[in-house]
Parts: sequence; C-alpha cells; structure tokens
Amino acid sequence: MTTKSAAILTVYNAPGMTKHRRLAIAEWLRAKALCLLHREISARERFLATRTLLTLRAPTKYSAKGRRDIAAWLRMHAKYLEQHGTNYSKRFTARYLYA
Repeated sequence: MTTKSAAILTVYNAPGMTKHRRLAIAEWLRAKALCLLHREISARERFLATRTLLTLRAPTKYSAKGRRDIAAWLRMHAKYLEQHGTNYSKRFTARYLYA
C-alpha cells in the first residue's frame, strides 16, 4: 500500500511572525477550507508574499468526504497556528496523506 499527499501546507517563519499575521493566515486557511467544500479552489494557493503555501493534488477529483476531511484538516492547522504558532519550526510543513 502506498500513501500519497492529497494536500501539503507549508508555513515559513511562523515563530518570527506577529500574532496579527498568524491570525490572518489562520483566517485564510479557514477561508480556503470553505472554498474547498464548495469546489472553488485552485491546486496551488499562496498567501502573504509566499509565507504560506497550500498545495492540493487534483482538488476537482476529491470526493465529498475527502473535501470535508481536508477542510477539517485545514481548520485544525488554522487553530494550531493561532494557539501554538510560536512553537513552529522556521519552515513548518504538514501533509494530509491518504492510501
């Protein structure tokens, strides 16, 4: 069984960001989660001068359950960034894997 990344989230320099900027990125992630649920999202999204990069592998082919799962994953990372963003590494990368 092989696993593949359905979504990749990269946040650059989260510890050095102001709280306001981390909150803005968290809101952007929540907005992207909502866009994903409504199928209104492109495969590659950038926010705030490439400090945050979201890559989705073939988002138009996701099932309804897959879109809901990835949207929940994005909201979870938005919450973590708000609450624990200062604990992130200089280049934080998260991958949503599926089999």
